[in-house]
Amino acid sequence: MKPQSLNLMLEASRPAVPVTSGATQSLERLTAALEHEIVAVRELGEALVQQRSAVASSDIAAVNASVDDVGRLLLAVDESRRHRVAVVAELGGDPGVSLEKFEPPPGTQGAGSYAAARAALRREAEKAAHEAAVNRTVLRSAVEAGNAFLQALFSSADDPAPVYRAAEHQAPPRSPGFILNRRA
Repeated sequence: MKPQSLNLMLEASRPAVPVTSGATQSLERLTAALEHEIVAVRELGEALVQQRSAVASSDIAAVNASVDDVGRLLLAVDESRRHRVAVVAELGGDPGVSLEKFEPPPGTQGAGSYAAARAALRREAEKAAHEAAVNRTVLRSAVEAGNAFLQALFSSADDPAPVYRAAEHQAPPRSPGFILNRRA
């Protein structure tokens, strides 16, 4: 049997196991949620670029596939955001507060990685928003060009062709005009 003092010395020489508080664990979960959201937003931006490429190449199947991808990724981003809001609430923050205004509890370990993840999410969200704005402009132009083409196509159907069957579409005969003299 070991003496009591030897047991105390052995325990003191062991490396201390870091004890994480509930707030630290929640902040780690929040950082992980932000990293998951970053991936979803990045994939959304990539899908928007692919959509624009499909529109430019007039590939209808690729446009339809990209619309499905964008819809699926928007749902994933929304689910990630809801999960993040739940973790913020768990940390005692207001679920409606923006990430820029949310600060982790003082003394919580992992605040640096949280701040880096928050900044990375902001950058990816700004990139995706830019891609969405470009796509909106491109799609609006494509729709307007399609409408103009259809308008030109169907409006010219009523006009007679200038060369073909010109004899069938003669101008109506001119009627003799009357000259009226108001002074007479």
